[in-house]
Amino acid sequence: MRQHLPNAYVAAALVCGRDSLEQRPINLGNLMTQTTAMDQALVEAYLEAEYRVHAEPPITLRIGLPSHALRKLHQLHGGNSAFITAFNPFSQELSEEESLARQELLKADLLAAGCFVLPGIGRRFLNEMSREPSFLAVGIAAEAAKAIGTKYEQNAIVYNQAIAVPELVLLR
Repeated sequence: MRQHLPNAYVAAALVCGRDSLEQRPINLGNLMTQTTAMDQALVEAYLEAEYRVHAEPPITLRIGLPSHALRKLHQLHGGNSAFITAFNPFSQELSEEESLARQELLKADLLAAGCFVLPGIGRRFLNEMSREPSFLAVGIAAEAAKAIGTKYEQNAIVYNQAIAVPELVLLR
């Protein structure tokens, strides 16, 4: 059953995972209009996560928070990007060997699509144990990113338009 994310949940997302209650501008993008078959706790985990790009210097992305470093990367290599993994399809843990093989196929697909690809890792905020190797694919259109995320059976991707404010895009 698909559910619309209630306003109270969206309001709670404004402070979830933050280390303080300071006022910071947060843009939840299209999340307020998405519906999902996923459990709200899983969506919250994606909202709380940090998405780290292994660039020089490293870039840490958070849903709704502008990234000046990402904007600079967009200016150098293409206007949009997606943070995506092939690990753990639909949140079902696979063996390390299976996940790494899927990740290599994902990288090949992203390169074939003409993307500038950087390795990264998605991790739950303050939880070093929950880590998934990922890629930042720069120069990918939103629909292509969604199609690749769907192909690799992901619940969601992080999409970044040229303005470099990461958005959580639910795929189920």
